[in-house]
Amino acid sequence: MSKEIESNIMDFIEKKLRFKIDDIQSIKRGLLNLKWKIKTDRGSFFVKQYNERRYPPDKLERVKKSLYYQNKLHHLGIKCPKLYPYQNEYLLNCEKAQFIITNFEQGTLIKPGKINEEQAFHLGFETAQLHQYLQLEELSYVSWNVPTNEILLEKWKENKQEENDILLKQKQILKEIDLSIFNNLKPSIAHNDLWCDNVLFNHDQVSAILDFDRLNTSYQTLDIGRAILSFCLNHNHLRKNEVHAFLNGYNENMNLTIKDLILSLKLCYICESLVWLGGNIVINDGPPERFKEEMIFITNNWEHLEEVVF
Repeated sequence: MSKEIESNIMDFIEKKLRFKIDDIQSIKRGLLNLKWKIKTDRGSFFVKQYNERRYPPDKLERVKKSLYYQNKLHHLGIKCPKLYPYQNEYLLNCEKAQFIITNFEQGTLIKPGKINEEQAFHLGFETAQLHQYLQLEELSYVSWNVPTNEILLEKWKENKQEENDILLKQKQILKEIDLSIFNNLKPSIAHNDLWCDNVLFNHDQVSAILDFDRLNTSYQTLDIGRAILSFCLNHNHLRKNEVHAFLNGYNENMNLTIKDLILSLKLCYICESLVWLGGNIVINDGPPERFKEEMIFITNNWEHLEEVVF
């Protein structure tokens, strides 16, 4: 079936977009979605198919909105891939699939926890610039709101398979946390998936921020917490110099304090820990295992996050 989808998409690109494809390379990253690098008479491009199991019609409608923002951000100078439309639509539709085509961005991915100080500074700088532009946009579909303690505990009960030390600590955190600490956070459009697999670097500079599919209204604070955990947590140790470099880079464009940064880690925990520590997800390795490690780290350090960060 994947070969049939590939053939259908490439045929569309050649006939409708008038690209002459010279070479097709499959990219084995991500879950279910098919991806390719294609070499054409107009350069190299990235093609991504949206798997219908992961993207039912209602979700694809939200992707369309996200692609609209990505295109706008690219033209404003944010380092993200240029999209190629057909009949003014960025989500392209052929007989067998829906897909996008963008520039193929040059750069390398950084392994989790392995960012250096200069890279962290530049990541903070680019993240703040992205947030600055997104704050000017009208709020869209709200993808996540801070829930109540009761809802969190109910989900905890649904998730757990057997009690262990981490899950019991998690339960205590969800029960006791004063969620009013998040009251001053304003909903805003955020990337919502700002981790190592979605940022390319050219040496010490961010060359591109990728994958805007989840861009929607939530809290930009979540982007900060996700980036810090993904890039700065290394072998159960949060690398303070790199955390502070990110903070300094962010402050070149927008204000971010140590208190804000700690709040971002707590919000990230409230948003994600019930997913990655729950019993309803099969974890073998790769990103889920990494996200689980991050949530365990926050669980074990919840009472002294200030010391961990500062």
